[in-house]
Amino acid sequence: DLKRTIAVLLDDILQRLVKLENKIDYIVVNGSATNSPSGTTGNLVPVTTNKRINASGSIR
Repeated sequence: DLKRTIAVLLDDILQRLVKLENKIDYIVVNGSATNSPSGTTGNLVPVTTNKRINASGSIR
């Protein structure tokens, strides 16, 4: 029961971190695009990918 509770809490923390990471990537990409002196924004790609680990599903 304690393992499941910890797994749920860790999964929630992971989901919040992914959301925060996506917001940061969005800000970085848009900030770079608006502050680019040359105006070439075709090379801007988000640095991170969305990789989720379902901790609650792996605990039995």
